[in-house]
Amino acid sequence: MPDYCVIFSQKGARIWFNTIMIKKKIAIIGSGPAGLAAAIYTSRAEIETTIYAGDEPGGQLTKTTEIENYPGVEGKTGPELMLAMTEQAQKFGAKLVYETVTDLDKVRKEYD
Repeated sequence: MPDYCVIFSQKGARIWFNTIMIKKKIAIIGSGPAGLAAAIYTSRAEIETTIYAGDEPGGQLTKTTEIENYPGVEGKTGPELMLAMTEQAQKFGAKLVYETVTDLDKVRKEYD
């Protein structure tokens, strides 16, 4: 599964897990580098942030043995970087949920 990130406005988003709908302030789908970086920014801004990790927490980077091309990171493995990013996002209040998003509903049409 590729790393991707979907962020919805503070007005809310509807997220479906099979037949159960929940509402959150910021919903980030994917827990790879893009999703975790977004979670760090939003949670530092004191916006209620929930990360949906899905089937592959940490994304594909968790399968990388050595990182040599990520700015500011030397001598770390993929799992080490993803753990550090996850801990940083949680430190600022982001919640990590190990569920897979199955469907999305837009609540506003301004991005059509």
